[in-house]
Amino acid sequence: LKLAIDYSIDKNGQPHENLDNHLNQFSFIQSIMNLMRERIINKSINYNNIINISNKHFKDFGLYILENKGIRTFIRCGSVGQLGKGGHSHNDQLSYELFIDNKAVIVDPGTYVYTPYPVLRNEYRSTKMHNTLWFEGYEQNEWDDDSIDDLFWLKKDKAKARLIEFSDSHFIGEHYGYPKPHRRELSIVNNRITGIDSCNIEKVKSIYFHLATKIVVKNIKNDKVI
Repeated sequence: LKLAIDYSIDKNGQPHENLDNHLNQFSFIQSIMNLMRERIINKSINYNNIINISNKHFKDFGLYILENKGIRTFIRCGSVGQLGKGGHSHNDQLSYELFIDNKAVIVDPGTYVYTPYPVLRNEYRSTKMHNTLWFEGYEQNEWDDDSIDDLFWLKKDKAKARLIEFSDSHFIGEHYGYPKPHRRELSIVNNRITGIDSCNIEKVKSIYFHLATKIVVKNIKNDKVI
């Protein structure tokens, strides 16, 4: 409800004339969400039907799907949209989500919040909040912090991510948001997914893996995570 009210107040702090319309729309959305919740609780959604995917690449959006024997990964590589302004885009180039036997393992954390908490809004669209390579002091794409409007724009599509090679089980992509290109190669062969990241910059680099809520790390030993 707070979000609906935030968008219904003008710059002078006064309610818009169409405040009732905003609240009616919010009530409608809330009703839809309640119906969706009931369906999930009643287990009336057949997820096996939903995730039957025939097309493995969506070039205009920049999404590529690798799949092999129960392993499925969704890889982001493409334009930020809106003629480079990237209104709702995140710094997620070459990031991916991983599902095994239709269960989420590595996921995108999402948006979380918009205008109430600008710092958190920017954090959740930052590079390190995605499953990709990052190092201190750099973002794939940058944004301003001068006004609320800046929460919905990027300065420009600096990353200019592009696909280099793609098949049902192999992906190579590259972006240019850092001083040197970042290239990622992912392959799925024989129930195993492998990846190679390269970026020729002499800095300490990090690769983030955001795990789904039901995934529990039990042990880390000899560079292996169980």
